[in-house]
Amino acid sequence: MTLEFMAENPNDIFRIIMPLNLQIDFEDYANSHFNVIVKNETKNETFLVEMSPELLFTHYSAETYWIDGTRDKTGMTPIS
Repeated sequence: MTLEFMAENPNDIFRIIMPLNLQIDFEDYANSHFNVIVKNETKNETFLVEMSPELLFTHYSAETYWIDGTRDKTGMTPIS
């Protein structure tokens, strides 16, 4: 599963930095989400993304790098 911002910029390197807070929807818990800080390492831009708790904890954990929607497991991604 690729997040929208990753799909729109397939050649960029993204880093999931950290979740800021959980926005709870008390009427429908399935619509709750985290506000997550993401950095585009290629363009040196930082922005917020809404991400479901399921995605954050099972697919896109904090301090991981992503290239073209795939996790970089080489450990060679530069840290700025």
